[in-house]
Amino acid sequence: MLLTAERVFTAGNALGEGLFTLTDNEIYWFDILRGKAYHLEIDQINIEEFNLNGFICCAGKTTDGKIISAGLNGLTIVDDRFKTHKTLFPAPFDTKELRFNDGKTGPDGAFWVGSMTHEGDRPVGSLFRVTDKIVSVLDEMFIPNGIGWSPDQKTMYVTDTGYKKISQWDFNAETGRMSNERVFVDAGKLNGVPDGLAVDSEGNIWSAFWGGSCVYGFRPTGEILAEIRLDARNPTNCCFCGTDYASLFITSARHGLSDPNPADGSLFKVDTGNKGTGPYPFIY
Repeated sequence: MLLTAERVFTAGNALGEGLFTLTDNEIYWFDILRGKAYHLEIDQINIEEFNLNGFICCAGKTTDGKIISAGLNGLTIVDDRFKTHKTLFPAPFDTKELRFNDGKTGPDGAFWVGSMTHEGDRPVGSLFRVTDKIVSVLDEMFIPNGIGWSPDQKTMYVTDTGYKKISQWDFNAETGRMSNERVFVDAGKLNGVPDGLAVDSEGNIWSAFWGGSCVYGFRPTGEILAEIRLDARNPTNCCFCGTDYASLFITSARHGLSDPNPADGSLFKVDTGNKGTGPYPFIY
């Protein structure tokens, strides 16, 4: 199945990332390199832009309707205007060498977030699980990226863009324990490399492919279900939102392009015929 995404907003993002929702009528994302946040009211196509103190890489919903964010200032609880309410933890690494990257709230009530070098050039990144403490659960990662869970919460997906693969793990939603790693997608023969991802209510995995001008949809078996084409060369992340979480929104980046076109760094949308399930809340 071949689909085409439409451009929703010509954002000009250097590194658009971190799509997340609080409700099915609003979506947020960040431009990491320019220290900006964006909020889109979907039914009104109303977009707000915020200048941040530092930068935020990713974020998620909390149980009390606030936002957990990971960025230059560590792990913080902010409101929907990105004003800090509480600092949970400083970054557990030297921010001159490393930064947070992609992250997501999980069915275990934790916030899962990866770290990488600023250039993504060495396998010294980690995947962290954040609860009332922050624990590294995977190490020696190049660019930890898209994270997601199957609808039955028994399978977890973790992307490493540097290794060009999406891994699949058995997952215990009560303990947050990962086990039995295996390769879900080896992107060696596909267009681009896997970046952020989203999982729909049927268990299909939708992964933005940096450098490939596309988002691939994979069945839970790993077979390709669909290819979504878009004008931007570097899709970065995707997230279901809109009425019944029926639309897939996609961010992109201009970073690394010597001749960016207006679509590069824009926000896109496509209806895949599938629906998302909405976010899990972070418990703190």
